[in-house]
Amino acid sequence: MLEMLQNMMEGGKDVGEGKEPGKKPVVKQGHLTIPLKTMNAEYPRTLEQPVAHYPANSRRPWTPTIRAPLKNQKNPNKPTPQLASTSDTSSTPMKVISRSTKHIILTHTLAALTLAPSFLMMAPATVEAQSLPRRQNDVIPAQVETIYTRGLRYLSNTQDAEGSWGGGSSSRPGVVGLCMLAFLAHGEDPNHGPYAQKIRKSIGFLVKKQKDGEDGFMGPQMYDHGFATLALAECYGMVDDKRIAPALKKAVDLILKSQKSNPRHGWRYDPTTRTADTTVSGCQIVALLAARNAGIPVPDAAIKKGLAYMKSCRSSNGSYGYTSKGSGRLTLTAIGSLCYSLAKKKDEAGYAKSTEYLKQNIRAQDGTYPFYFRYYMSQALFQADDDLWEAWNKDNIRLLSATQLPDGSFAGNHGNAFSTSGALLSLALNYRFLPIYEK
Repeated sequence: MLEMLQNMMEGGKDVGEGKEPGKKPVVKQGHLTIPLKTMNAEYPRTLEQPVAHYPANSRRPWTPTIRAPLKNQKNPNKPTPQLASTSDTSSTPMKVISRSTKHIILTHTLAALTLAPSFLMMAPATVEAQSLPRRQNDVIPAQVETIYTRGLRYLSNTQDAEGSWGGGSSSRPGVVGLCMLAFLAHGEDPNHGPYAQKIRKSIGFLVKKQKDGEDGFMGPQMYDHGFATLALAECYGMVDDKRIAPALKKAVDLILKSQKSNPRHGWRYDPTTRTADTTVSGCQIVALLAARNAGIPVPDAAIKKGLAYMKSCRSSNGSYGYTSKGSGRLTLTAIGSLCYSLAKKKDEAGYAKSTEYLKQNIRAQDGTYPFYFRYYMSQALFQADDDLWEAWNKDNIRLLSATQLPDGSFAGNHGNAFSTSGALLSLALNYRFLPIYEK
């Protein structure tokens, strides 16, 4: 980071070098000079448009570099990531696009350095803070950034005073948790960034729901409790809020208590139920694994029993059924596969078969719960096989680009907040800022 500061201080010019005062920043493509506004709004949305580069493991206190594809380059979508030097006068088509001057970038960077010691000390001594997945050589398609920022703007504009997203399903803890994850997954500073207050409001909403519920249950269903727990786990160690640790611990305790009372060692809609299904169970397993990554004690036996239940619903072809091996479904298979990936059990006998099942159905869609499907499918493929994920990711970008509404949201049967958060999180693997994405 000190080297970055040194590089940015060289020359004393604005970050948008080559930009005349009062003119919009531009990106040069061959002999064409395209205004930034055109790049973001009017330029045809194709996967060949420029890509944004972020420094490895950054929290994005600076603006991404945009690199236009180079002619005769073997793989124009995969140039080596770098921060362009502001004093570089070589004849390269790369130009730095910035909404602010170098002074503002230095201010943000210095602020991040100043906050780092307190950030590392804010977790209790018994719990270690989480590290971010390694992000060397990552390339962020500019189209993804456009879709994601528009979606976040929608979520920011429609959040209510209590920290939820209005009435109906949009006020349920599960939806609030997914919306929180969408903010965190973009890599904004969760304590001082543009969405810090939105995140804090939603944390307050979940904490209040937990206090109002019995035994810390953030209902009305275990779906809600699982996604809310996952959101708290990903916040822990990232957001400076003393309410998170006790709320997360209490949420985990309820999941474990519910499993102990279930003869199948899984979960279903109610914490006291004695039946189980793979969708609710998968949600709880992922939440437990995220909490364990955050430093919350989770017994190995609980994970082992949860995976054993999931395995009982997996057929010989690798697909997962709802409550048994029969009638395997794509979304359920993605959930089951993800659970084994995150538990570091990829060597388990049936995992490869599940990956093959996902590969054979990679072009399939789920018309009933399309964004729920995309949320899980993206993660399952990313954890299973880089090439499979990259192929699916390109199609996903095209589909979401075509279906995003003018206000930045995505429409769905369970409210636009749920659909939008699910859509954005299906793109979040392009950023990889959440600890749960670590392989």
